[in-house]
Amino acid sequence: MTWNTEYDGNENGKSDWKETAEIAKELGFEWGGDWPGLRDYSHLQLDTDLSMHELQRKTNELK
Repeated sequence: MTWNTEYDGNENGKSDWKETAEIAKELGFEWGGDWPGLRDYSHLQLDTDLSMHELQRKTNELK
């Protein structure tokens, strides 16, 4: 991993950080790179109304 937010490892003309953020946002995550002011490019979070117990149960059901 690199902290260079402009790095394009697959040379497709798009920053790897931005590609990752786009995919995560399609899945419902919030990306710290979109925050106003202090941006946290390595931050992804998923807000949900499920408890940790419910999330663990659902994850186990997928296995």
